[in-house]
Amino acid sequence: MLQPERLSEIRRMVRESDVVTVLELSNRLNVSPSTIRRDLKMLQEQGMVGRFHGGVATHIPRALFSERELENKEEKRIIGITAAELIKDGDTIILDAGTTVAQIAKNLGHKRNVTVVTTTINIAHLLQGKPGFKVILTGGLLSGETD
Repeated sequence: MLQPERLSEIRRMVRESDVVTVLELSNRLNVSPSTIRRDLKMLQEQGMVGRFHGGVATHIPRALFSERELENKEEKRIIGITAAELIKDGDTIILDAGTTVAQIAKNLGHKRNVTVVTTTINIAHLLQGKPGFKVILTGGLLSGETD
């Protein structure tokens, strides 16, 4: 089977099963695991699948918060400073999850009497105990995958 046919078949199998192992693909397509790994790397680079050790999935796992925090770090810092400047003393704001939003929270230090409503523990933690801030952390499920 040629590579274009294999790639198409891999995509079909992943769509049908959500998760497929390298061994399953290797056996089903009658090629070596190393060939499958090269094919999966190509599909991942094209954004078609998400890889994990030993297999592939339809959903591409999000990078960890700590990894995303390092991406475009300077741009996020500038956005955080600029957004924080728009917030006035006495405002009530909502800060959702995200590494750029965390930069907003980090740059609110000079504000007073600001109420922050957030869904995110890391945002609440950044503002916890700082004078001039009231932090409301909304209820919900705690997920280790998001911010």
